[in-house]
Amino acid sequence: MSGTTPRRNAQGGPPLGVLGVVFTALFLAGIIVSTIMAAGTTFPSPFGDGAVGYFTANRSAVAVTGFLQFAASVPLAVYAATASARLHNLGVR
Repeated sequence: MSGTTPRRNAQGGPPLGVLGVVFTALFLAGIIVSTIMAAGTTFPSPFGDGAVGYFTANRSAVAVTGFLQFAASVPLAVYAATASARLHNLGVR
């Protein structure tokens, strides 16, 4: 024996914890910022009464919400791909 310890294989991809925190921060920012921009009015159901009025009166809040929710989907997709690849490397099917 040469006296060296076997190297552990490094797992590829970014740390899952960081991706989870970034996703959560962007997701919550989308909800909080839109509520602040709409003067405290919460985001209504698109099928509820008064939804058309909310979306018409708060176009910028809806646009910011859409942008931040889409931005949150990027780290979520990377998280899913990384977790799937790591599980695949471990032999989980």
